[in-house]
Parts: sequence; C-alpha cells; structure tokens
Amino acid sequence: MLELTDLGLLAREVAHHAGSTFAFDASHVHRLRHPEGSGPAVSIHVYSPALCRMGYYDADASGLLRRTSVSYAEETAA
Repeated sequence: MLELTDLGLLAREVAHHAGSTFAFDASHVHRLRHPEGSGPAVSIHVYSPALCRMGYYDADASGLLRRTSVSYAEETAA
C-alpha cells in the first residue's frame, strides 16, 4: 500500500490471507502480489455504485507513478 505522509509517498506492506476481504476509500492505491515463488495473485474488485471509469498506475523510467484513466467500454473491449 502506498501512503501519503508529511515525508512523502511511503510504501507499506500489509498481508491479507486467502479468502479474506478488506475495503478502502477512493484515495487508496494498492498493488497485489504473492510472496516470491508462491504463484499468481487474484484480486476481485466490487464497486457500488458501479464505476464508469477506472484507473491504473505504472512507474515511468524514473520510478514516478503515472495514472492512466480507462473507461468501462475500453476496459471490457480489451
């Protein structure tokens, strides 16, 4: 999880076990992964009310996170 603090953006690791659930607000940025070598990770996102746009973040060459906004139509066409 990335957390914005007075010192800047800090990465914080939180463990969630198989079958667990959690919720967070719209300002939350997360990355899902398994510990090294333990297989693929799956995340199911459920929104109510439904989203009309979603975004994802990628790190650029300098390591800075850049947000890309994707519409529902673009997401389902892929």
